[in-house]
Amino acid sequence: MLDRPVRLENRDVGKVRDPCQMIDNLIALGLQRRFVGDVLQAATATARDVLAWRDDAIGTGLENFDQVRLGEPASRLADPYFRAVARSGVRAEHHKPIRARNALAAERHVVNCDFEFVITFGSFHGRQTIGVAGGRYGSTMAGYPYLIVDVFTSEALAGNQLAVFTKGQTIPQERLQPLALEMGFSETVFVLPPLEQETARIRIFTPTSEVPFAGHPVLGTAVALAIADGLDRVELVTPQGPVPLEITDRTASGAFGRMQQPIPTVGTLPDPQALFAALRVTGSELPVEIYDNGIPHVYVALPDLTSVAAVAPDYGALADLARTRGVPIVGINCFAGAGRRWTTRMFAPADGVPEDAATGSAAGPLACHLARHDRIAFGDEIVICQGAEIGRPSTLYATAHGSRDAITRVEVAGMAIVVASGAFHLP
Repeated sequence: MLDRPVRLENRDVGKVRDPCQMIDNLIALGLQRRFVGDVLQAATATARDVLAWRDDAIGTGLENFDQVRLGEPASRLADPYFRAVARSGVRAEHHKPIRARNALAAERHVVNCDFEFVITFGSFHGRQTIGVAGGRYGSTMAGYPYLIVDVFTSEALAGNQLAVFTKGQTIPQERLQPLALEMGFSETVFVLPPLEQETARIRIFTPTSEVPFAGHPVLGTAVALAIADGLDRVELVTPQGPVPLEITDRTASGAFGRMQQPIPTVGTLPDPQALFAALRVTGSELPVEIYDNGIPHVYVALPDLTSVAAVAPDYGALADLARTRGVPIVGINCFAGAGRRWTTRMFAPADGVPEDAATGSAAGPLACHLARHDRIAFGDEIVICQGAEIGRPSTLYATAHGSRDAITRVEVAGMAIVVASGAFHLP
C-alpha cells in the first residue's frame, strides 16, 4: 500500500474509457482513504459522463469534486452547457478551471460529449458510512450507483430504509420498477438532473408502483444531496410538485431536514366498518377521514398506546379494501397519544408494504387531523413515534398551520443518515 501522499498522472493510470475502471486501477495501485491533502490528476480521451467520476470517487472514499479543466476540443460543448453551469454557480471559461457547485445540472449537457478533460480531486479521506462496492467493472456493463439512507432516525439500522439511485437519468425506464422491487424497501428514489433552479428532480417507486410523493424518500434524498454538495437548502421536484427543505446539523454522514409538504385534500371515508373489520379494531375515537397529499392516507384513532401496539390486521383484507373500495387509499394509519407526543402504525399491503417504519407523507396529515379535531392547536409541533413494532424505531416531527377549514402550511422534519453505498452492474 502507498504510505505517503502521492500524485498519480496518466502514466500511472493509463487512458481508459470507463471511469469505474480508472477507480479500480487506483485501488490496485494501493490508494488509501486516509491521506488528506493528496491530489489526483488523471486524463482520458473519451469521457462519457463527468458525474461518473464523482460518484465512483465517492464510492472509493474520495471527497470534494473540485475542478474540471476542459481541454481540446472543448469547443464541441454547446453553449447551453455553459449557460447551465453558469446558472448553477459554475465558472465556465475555456481552458480555465471550473468549480462544479451542482454536478447534476452540469451533467445534463456533458453526457455523450467527446472531449479531453482533467479532473482534480481534493482531500482523500473516507466517509464513515460510505464503502466500496465489490466486483470488477466491465465496459459492457451498466453501472447504477445508489446510496442506502436510514430516514427519521439518528441511529444506523433504524428508521425507514431508502435506496437513492443518484444517476437515475442513466437507467432505462423499464428497469426502474424492477430495481425498486429488487431493493425491497418501502420506497426507492431515482434522482434526475434539474430542469430549472431546483436541486434535482426525483421519481419515487414502491415495490409495486410509482407514486407522486412520499415523505421519507424526499427527506432522505435531500439529506444525501446536501451531504454530497454541502447544501443548507434543497428543493426537490416530485410529480406532485416542488418540495423545499431546510437542512441543519449536517455532518459527514447525516443531517436534520425540514420539508414543506403539499397541502392535503380532506375527505370522509364512507362506511368505515369494513376498514375496522380488516384492522380487527372496534372503531375510531375520531371521524375516519382520508387526507391526500399525493399519497392518500386514512386515519383511525385508538384509545391508547397499548391498543396501537396490539393491532394485528388482516393484511389480505386491507389490500382488497384498498384496491376495490372505489375510494383511493394507500396508507392505513392507526394512532394514539396525547398532547404533543403520538404513536402511529401505517399499513400499506396493497403496495407491497405490510407495515412501514416511518411514513413522512402520513405525518403531516396526522398533525392536520389532530388540529382539525381539537386534539392539538394549529402551529403545535408534534413528535411521532413509529416503527418499534417492526424493529425500526423512528422519530418524526410534524406541524400543521391554518384552520379547520383552510390548512395553509404543513411541515415534517427529522434526521436521516447515509449508511451504505453500492451499484448495480447489469448487462
